[in-house]
Amino acid sequence: MDHSRGDVVIGERPACGEWDKIHGYTIHSVQGETFAEPIYIGTRHLFDPTMGYTAISRARKHSPIKIITGMAALLRTGYIYKISSPKTDKVYVGSTFKKDIKQRCTEHCKPNRCIASWEVIKLGGATVELLDFCECICRSDLEFAEKEWILKTPNTVNIKLTKDHS
Repeated sequence: MDHSRGDVVIGERPACGEWDKIHGYTIHSVQGETFAEPIYIGTRHLFDPTMGYTAISRARKHSPIKIITGMAALLRTGYIYKISSPKTDKVYVGSTFKKDIKQRCTEHCKPNRCIASWEVIKLGGATVELLDFCECICRSDLEFAEKEWILKTPNTVNIKLTKDHS
């Protein structure tokens, strides 16, 4: 894909072309600030119309204001799954963009890998079950949904997303 037209890319870095890494801020965190640089306003999480005004009013000029809409084309389906075994009450909750979660589960079955799911799989009889799916723009969206499932599922062995519970 050619990103030479000033496109905003959310998620993975484009493989080719020039690009600038830009940091995002919440509208709330920049109240009282003004910007000469372009301001990109994503409408995805604008739950209050007055937030749009607050964001627009941060610009010194109107020309650098870019409203980002039509993000539906960027959405990918992510899947949340659970690996369990009849030999333990422990479970592993994971996520993937792969539609075939059983194929994803086979990647967990390599004993030389130091991953939390091995605690369940090594006991034998492990099965994988689809818990949920969600529309995501990037991996962090999917990991957020995964974390919610980890926190509400009893006896998870997950370490990465539950270590600090934040």
